[in-house]
Amino acid sequence: MGWAVAAVVSLLAIRAVAAEGPFTAGQLKRFLAEGVPFLEWVRTNHQERVLERVLEDPGSVREFPEAMRFLEDRNWKPERFAYILNHVI
Repeated sequence: MGWAVAAVVSLLAIRAVAAEGPFTAGQLKRFLAEGVPFLEWVRTNHQERVLERVLEDPGSVREFPEAMRFLEDRNWKPERFAYILNHVI
């Protein structure tokens, strides 16, 4: 039952991000400038699983509170950052 709830929540998160539409040139430019610190954070904090999961499913960023905090501290909606990351890498 728990997996079903998780699946529904993930699906709703994906739909919410997709509803925002494709990322803009400005968002891509910001991502390119700020994506490297995130990748460095992944490497230095041994958070490779975050990257693996986000590349499989951008909505999975919600599974990782540390990643959420890192991105929110940089004024990103974590789901949006993950969506762009998923399309760029």
